[in-house]
Amino acid sequence: GSQLTLVNRETVNEKWQLRSAELRAKKDWVGLLAVTQQWVRAVPAGVTGWIALGDAYRMVNRPRRAIVAYNQALKLDGNNPDAWLGAGNTYLALNQYDRAVEAAQEALRLRPNHVTSLQLLGNAFYLQNQRPRVREVHARLEKIDANAAREFAKKFISN
Repeated sequence: GSQLTLVNRETVNEKWQLRSAELRAKKDWVGLLAVTQQWVRAVPAGVTGWIALGDAYRMVNRPRRAIVAYNQALKLDGNNPDAWLGAGNTYLALNQYDRAVEAAQEALRLRPNHVTSLQLLGNAFYLQNQRPRVREVHARLEKIDANAAREFAKKFISN
């Protein structure tokens, strides 16, 4: 039945995830791209593969391709915070700040105090010249992670 195929997909995904993790550790982004392209062909309905492909495209500086991959992941699971985060960071790289804000907010809706998502949101607000909102994000970070808040202030809040 269908239960078997789900178990098989999980096992297959795990194998691809291990291969991807090895390449990430070596920072072999070209290798990662090749592996993740194979991964989505092998498991087209697997969200993690599409996110990994998006990450690989980002690392080889092909943001438009990355967005396509993240959007495919979001089509499969619109509540995946990693897909939203990846998309948001890519929109930032493409200077699409409104979309970056939107994606960061979706990521935060799913993981409310996630530091990386907050940093993305603050960065996007900063690039939109929305200083009061940058300060709001900073205040949220201070409650969660003092070090992250300090780093954020150095980058985005002028003295």
